Amino acid sequence: MSDYEYRLNGELPVLDPEPVGSTVGEALRGALARLARGRTRTVSLLAFTPPGEGQRRGSRDPQARVDLYCLRPALVLPVGVGALVDQVHNLLAEGFEGWGAPTLPDEPEPLAAKEDLLPLKVWNLLWRRHFRYVEQVALVPDAALREMRGMGETHLARLREVIPGPRPHPATTGGESTPTRREDSVDVVAVESQVEMVTLRATSDEALFAEASRWLAQHPAHGLVGVDYDYSPTDLDGDAEPYACVLRLTVLRG
Repeated sequence: MSDYEYRLNGELPVLDPEPVGSTVGEALRGALARLARGRTRTVSLLAFTPPGEGQRRGSRDPQARVDLYCLRPALVLPVGVGALVDQVHNLLAEGFEGWGAPTLPDEPEPLAAKEDLLPLKVWNLLWRRHFRYVEQVALVPDAALREMRGMGETHLARLREVIPGPRPHPATTGGESTPTRREDSVDVVAVESQVEMVTLRATSDEALFAEASRWLAQHPAHGLVGVDYDYSPTDLDGDAEPYACVLRLTVLRG
């Protein structure tokens, strides 16, 4: 897509104020670099027409978008519609910057076949993100789905009852790679060894930071290198989100 400028965004961080390139390749390079840092599992690449005279960059709507979901190191799933996602997929198919993309079956199962089995909120969330095939949803790790605003643990569990997630990659198997549930006010603690990220969710800031302190004390060999906090009291449909306080700890294994 020529005559465009490209920017990145995701749930964390927010939309970048400046373009990352004037070609798809330049923008994809920036997106993959962000995924490689491990602080997020999802990055969106957006195409904008260059601003006219006196027009602010932030005042325009994107002309195209593709979401990149990191499945494991050097493997990313592009999801979107139109020419932009095709260009991104073609670059990844050629091993762009050492990254690749998975191959879907010749006749993938339409996501619409599962519509009646999925809660309406989950269906709407996936459809708005341009998921069109069951195999796409099955490939995306839970950690990446959790980064979708509105995808709480209850919705994720209902989704996985209908469309199971990927099997653990051999590089990520181990005692701490499985999400652990607690019976107190913290909903889930998830450790993803691929990206070395711990996700904590709680009903209050007090419970959230207390759990973070407990986790760090129990894992002294892990070095804390980054913290992201998010507060989402409602989901995409405006309903109350019980575990509204979210803390993501980026750690280095000792």
